[in-house]
Amino acid sequence: MTAEQNFFINLPQGKTTGFCQPINSSVWKDGGDVVDLHEHCKICSVAVCMMFEDEYDETGKFKGKRYTPHKPAWK
Repeated sequence: MTAEQNFFINLPQGKTTGFCQPINSSVWKDGGDVVDLHEHCKICSVAVCMMFEDEYDETGKFKGKRYTPHKPAWK
């Protein structure tokens, strides 16, 4: 398993992009962007995310971002 697979938990194989929706938006693609997961989502620290939930171990140490299937979705 690669380090990237360890960071992105449950990420489908070959998935590199996703849709980033502003948290104050109520309409799909209302100001949203297609983002590169490895370039943008790794460094993102926004508390509300449609694509990922931060995952921690029992000691509270950050383990990675767990991918949650959502629509719309890109490869």
